[in-house]
Amino acid sequence: MNNSRYEYIANLAHKALLIEVVASPKPGLVDRFNCGAHTDMDLFTFINSATAIHPYLFRCAQAGGQSKTLDGLFLRLRKYGVEAEKAMLLATHGVNTHKGAIFSMGLVTAAAGYGMEHGGTTPFHISKICSELCEGLVEQDLVSKQESKLNKQTSGQLLFAQYGITGVRGEAQKGFPTVMKRSLPIFQTLMEEGLSINDCCVQTLLHLITQTRDTNILSRTGLKGLSFAQEYAKKVLEQGGILNGVDIVEAMDREFIARNISPGGCADLLSVTCFLYLLQTNGYFANTYF
Repeated sequence: MNNSRYEYIANLAHKALLIEVVASPKPGLVDRFNCGAHTDMDLFTFINSATAIHPYLFRCAQAGGQSKTLDGLFLRLRKYGVEAEKAMLLATHGVNTHKGAIFSMGLVTAAAGYGMEHGGTTPFHISKICSELCEGLVEQDLVSKQESKLNKQTSGQLLFAQYGITGVRGEAQKGFPTVMKRSLPIFQTLMEEGLSINDCCVQTLLHLITQTRDTNILSRTGLKGLSFAQEYAKKVLEQGGILNGVDIVEAMDREFIARNISPGGCADLLSVTCFLYLLQTNGYFANTYF
C-alpha cells in the first residue's frame, strides 16, 4: 500500500477529532459555545492538539498497513503514542486534551491500515483487529499492576483498583463494543434520517453518556457524579434530546459544568464513531450541512 492510503486514513481520523470538538452543545465538554467543565483549554487548544498528533495517526496507519501479522504491532503503537503525547503537550503548553484519543485513534487507524491489506475495513473487521491487538491488555496493564506496588499507577490503574472499571483498555480489548453495538448504529440511523452532522454528534454523545462508565467523569466526581450524568442523559433522551431543541441540552451543559462533570471518555468514543462512519462512506457524511 502506498503512503497516500495511510494519509487518507490519518486525514479521516483528524477530521473525526475536529468534528467531535466543534459539535455543540456538548454537556461538560469543550465546544463552540464554551469550555465546558474546564478552565485550562478551549476550542483552539483542541484544534492545535489534533493537528499536532496528525503525524502520529499517519504512522499508526502505516504501521498497520506494513505489518504482515499483528505480532508486536501494539508495542510499536504504544511507542508512537508516547511520542504523540509529547507533541500534544508541546502544542497545548502542557494541557492533556487528547491522551485518550491518542490511544483509541491510534488503534483504529492501525487497524484500518492493517485491514486494507488483510481482509477489510468494515466495523466488524476493525473491531476484530483491535480486539486481537489488545489481547491480554487488561490483565497486563490493570490486574498485574494492581498486584505490584513497584510502579507508579496511572489514572486508569487507580480507577481500576478503586472501582474495578477497566475503562478504555477494556473497551479496546473487547473491540470497542460500545461503539460497534451502540453509538455507530445510532449515528448511522440519525444520518439516514437527515439530521445535521452537529445534531448527529450531540445526540450520539448523549447515548454514549448513558452507556459508558466514563473514567474521566469518575476521576473528577466519583461514582455519584457518574450515576448523575448517566441518569441525566437518559432523562434528556426521553425528552427527545437535541431533536427536541437545543435548550434542553444547553441546560444539561450548565448542570454538568456546575458539577465539574466532563465526559471526556465518551467524547473519545464519539471521535472513533465518526472515524468509523467516514471509513465506510469514502470520507463523506451523508448530509453536508453542519
